[in-house]
Amino acid sequence: MQLLDILSGLVTEFIVVILGTLGGIALKSAYDFIRKRTRLRHMRRVFGEIEDLRGQVRFVLPKFKPMTYDDFAGGDKTFMVKDCLANRSGTKLKDLKVPMYSEVLVIDDYLAFKRIEQLFTEYGYGSLEFCDDVQALREWREVLILCFGGPRSNQKLRQIMNHEACDFITLDDSSDLLSDWTLTYNVGGKSETFNPTEETAYGFIFKMQNPNYEPGHIIAIVGDSAFSTDMSARFLSENLVRLSTQFHQGNFLIILKGDRDMYDTVKIERALVLDGE
Repeated sequence: MQLLDILSGLVTEFIVVILGTLGGIALKSAYDFIRKRTRLRHMRRVFGEIEDLRGQVRFVLPKFKPMTYDDFAGGDKTFMVKDCLANRSGTKLKDLKVPMYSEVLVIDDYLAFKRIEQLFTEYGYGSLEFCDDVQALREWREVLILCFGGPRSNQKLRQIMNHEACDFITLDDSSDLLSDWTLTYNVGGKSETFNPTEETAYGFIFKMQNPNYEPGHIIAIVGDSAFSTDMSARFLSENLVRLSTQFHQGNFLIILKGDRDMYDTVKIERALVLDGE
């Protein structure tokens, strides 16, 4: 009888553990489902409906080309500094000046694209591809155009910011010195200017109506440098719910400020609602 009681107790405990485990799994699954559905709602507010965007998104990255594509050409060449092996064992590196004959992307711009692409693929928007800025100059009829980079490097963004519909933000990047650049917004009769420094990086994100295609929107993820472009993309990917809650489906401009040495110092300097929705 005593043995039967012991066995009965063990079976009861086993059942409780199993039910508790299954219950925990069910609760976690329910939580994950609700969380994903909630995030999907916020995705739709900021970027648009999946059904509308599938196959209708244009991701635009700046592309740089060399002075010459000919490996055997004389005259002007594009040179870069490459970390190369300095000894036979491969334990030391040295900087080596090497010619470059291929078109290139800046890795920070590409990382910025990958951050946003991850959001899209995670929530069922499908596999995404990017095109270069020059190719995109003739492209307007898209439900969503996403531009990465700055208006100097990304000529599609320059084209957009030159349009009269984009008069709410200007970036004077005519100087080769980043310290001479100015970022100015003009929204609702208020205007303010920001200047990047060696320590302080500025980025901005805006969403606006596509001026040449009424059903479409444009979202620009911009920085005063490649570092701050990625900083802006990281902020967007990590603060999607915040932006959706604050702006719903509306157009907006966000100016960001961060430390060039640390990603986690980024903060909102200004968050502004734009007309035209």
